Amino acid sequence: AKEQDWNNIFIEKIGIPPHIFSKPVQPMQAIGRLTEELKDELGCDLDVVLPGTHDTASAVVSVPSNETIYISSGTWSLIGVEHHEPISTEKALEYNFTNEGGVNNNIRFLKNIMGLWMIQEVKRELKDHFDFPQFVDFAYKKADFPSIVDVNDPRFLNPGSMVRAIQDYCLLTSQLIPETPGEIAACIFNSLVDSYKNAAAQIEELTGKSYATIHIIGGGSQNNYINEKLAESTGKTVYTGPTEATAIGNLIAQMVATGEIDSLEKSKNLINQSFDIQQYNREGNNDVSK
Repeated sequence: AKEQDWNNIFIEKIGIPPHIFSKPVQPMQAIGRLTEELKDELGCDLDVVLPGTHDTASAVVSVPSNETIYISSGTWSLIGVEHHEPISTEKALEYNFTNEGGVNNNIRFLKNIMGLWMIQEVKRELKDHFDFPQFVDFAYKKADFPSIVDVNDPRFLNPGSMVRAIQDYCLLTSQLIPETPGEIAACIFNSLVDSYKNAAAQIEELTGKSYATIHIIGGGSQNNYINEKLAESTGKTVYTGPTEATAIGNLIAQMVATGEIDSLEKSKNLINQSFDIQQYNREGNNDVSK
């Protein structure tokens, strides 16, 4: 990660010839034009621009601040920070953090943890009788339900029944067993908040830095219950949005590469001005800023 190049020793050890890999290229630059075949098919000629070529790499570009913990929230949650250099300590390995290339020569120091997969599976198991906003409403009504599960336990990756897996975990750990859709939703959402809080604490330990805010992007940022509880639990200000983070980050990279925007830093103000960014405070006085 520090050299920003392939590890040829590792590649050779797994039996792949290193010469088949082209040299890594930094994002936010035009790498050529359309082929003649595509120009004929589309009736136009365009620059081919390299964005952050992993969906999370592009999504993180849409976070309106560099000095924040981010969560790219969907089926899975990617929680991390943008860092100037890789962190390759034993403790980072123990906590299962990775160093991934980001846009603008930085490092995305992050870990992949459970996201909304569990509630998606519950929704499917209940024959889609309830939609996601209803599960959020149910959770508010059962917000004091006390049971917490380890959402990153492998048993929740692909159980035959997510409801039964949650109930069995609570039984095994001598906790109150959730029975109703509201209790199940509250258990899942409260457990996700607990997981996010723990991961944020690990980030601060590993970076040696305190962060005052957490910014949630992606579809999962629309879950007001999680957003409010995370602000309350961590004491940090939580910001959310935009939801279409990957597409926006991709577009920003193109605009920088073609000179429509002077720099990635200036795009942060553009994002703040263009999208409703929801703010959640520990005290519960939430606001929408532009």
